[in-house]
Amino acid sequence: MKSIFPTSILLACAFCASSLQAVPVSFQYNGIVGPGSNYSPLSIGESFTWDLILDNGNASLTNQTWTDTDFVSLSLETAGGFTWFSSTAPNFAIGDFQTGAAGEVTSVGNWSAGRSFFNIPVETSDLGASLGAWFINGFDGIVYYNNGTTNLILDGAVDSDTNDNQNPKLWRASFASSVPDSGSALLLLALGLGALGVIRRKLR
Repeated sequence: MKSIFPTSILLACAFCASSLQAVPVSFQYNGIVGPGSNYSPLSIGESFTWDLILDNGNASLTNQTWTDTDFVSLSLETAGGFTWFSSTAPNFAIGDFQTGAAGEVTSVGNWSAGRSFFNIPVETSDLGASLGAWFINGFDGIVYYNNGTTNLILDGAVDSDTNDNQNPKLWRASFASSVPDSGSALLLLALGLGALGVIRRKLR
């Protein structure tokens, strides 16, 4: 029975250490479907959420930078239930996504995929859609798809800032999956190692 306790502590330490591994980050932007989006199944004026997933190999939101090589996916969902998804990384990129000391978004990149050709693979809730494009560049058109007859355009947010999706204040960053606070994880790791030392002394 004596060997069970050190093993348990080691497993706990391993879990704590693993909690410090990289965690994808979700950058979300909320907007309004504008008048350029006059294609079914959209409704002018309905809200949408843009969800950009990036992974820079860290597990922190504080003072971080994500480049276009950290791209994981981009998805969009409207209040009416329309969904759009792409896992194609940018083929045009200027600038990066960055966060500040409080985890607030301080910089937004000018990124796009499918630029000029509108031919990247996309998935949407509109049957028949297979190719399209996406843009984070301050202009109204942000996601496109071709379902054989039409191109879909979703406009930027209704805001006094004419750059819309290039305005960091309109974005928020959060962990894309649950992650323990790094300080708490380190504390648990230290406690676990301390307990292991006590058990070893008692077993001598």
